[in-house]
Amino acid sequence: MSRQQFVGQIPTPDTTSHEVMQWVWHHGLPAGAGTDTLAGKKTFYLPIGYQGHTLAILVGQGEDFTLADRLILDRFLTPLSAALKTFYLRQEAERHALEKLDAHLKSDLLQSVAHDLRTPLTGILASTALLRQDQTLTPANQHLLTNINHETNWLIQMIENILTVTRLQQGTIMFKTTPELVEELIFSAIEKFNWLHSQVHIDVQLPDEVIWIQAERHIFQQMLINIFDNAVKYGGPDVQIQVFVTVAHGQVTVTIQNAGQPFTVAQLTKINQQTRPNIQLGDQKRGLGIGLFLCQTIAKLHHGRLVAQNWQGGAEMQLVIPVNSTTA
Repeated sequence: MSRQQFVGQIPTPDTTSHEVMQWVWHHGLPAGAGTDTLAGKKTFYLPIGYQGHTLAILVGQGEDFTLADRLILDRFLTPLSAALKTFYLRQEAERHALEKLDAHLKSDLLQSVAHDLRTPLTGILASTALLRQDQTLTPANQHLLTNINHETNWLIQMIENILTVTRLQQGTIMFKTTPELVEELIFSAIEKFNWLHSQVHIDVQLPDEVIWIQAERHIFQQMLINIFDNAVKYGGPDVQIQVFVTVAHGQVTVTIQNAGQPFTVAQLTKINQQTRPNIQLGDQKRGLGIGLFLCQTIAKLHHGRLVAQNWQGGAEMQLVIPVNSTTA
């Protein structure tokens, strides 16, 4: 048979041809007549592409292809595969370069916008705090100033969360852990939290022993502040927050409880499965969005876990982190 005749012929498929082509496509290996796989078939299937990337499958009638034909075909397909590999690898490199550039542009834009927003928000926060000290204000005006103050606090915290999540995902944040005292991390986080919620009291119960962990101080405290903030959002400004610290089996457990509204089943699933927040839809109470997603990410970076659950008086978050046993 001449090569012109072969080009014009289409091999007759059998009942298993689709399955064979799927196998060839996924494995990138030839099958059918003249091969080691399904050699009894009359048709042969030859993948075209490069290692690990099949782009097409050549199908031919095995009895009409001589050894010389196969050698010629192989000699033709080898440089074709090399050219395809070069082409697709170049496309992949260009795609990664564009994604990296896009990530940097987004990060730079977020940081620029965050810086521009934080300056007026800090001014609003200071102004409302000063105005609230005016004893001549009516209760209605005091209430309005309190709402402005709380909303401004929320915006500042949200900006910090978005920036931290973006930097962590892009690898632009310097995550370097050092030995830290659990007691100091908790009380430092409470002190910063009380700048935003001075009326909230947090009771802490610690064991007698000194507990060290490996932690990145800034973002670890940001995780605790987000958990405290979530307790206020769901428990109200008069919520009672309790922190219990226990140690067992080389792990420290920090349990943060608030008396008030418990988590729903849907909320527990969302938090514990580390579902990525839908920023477009948002959250009516603003407590289960990017803040707790960030907390889950930070806990994982510290080789720990964060579990949401309910207790008899409301909701609780349980943070489990390995103890640094090498620190004296």
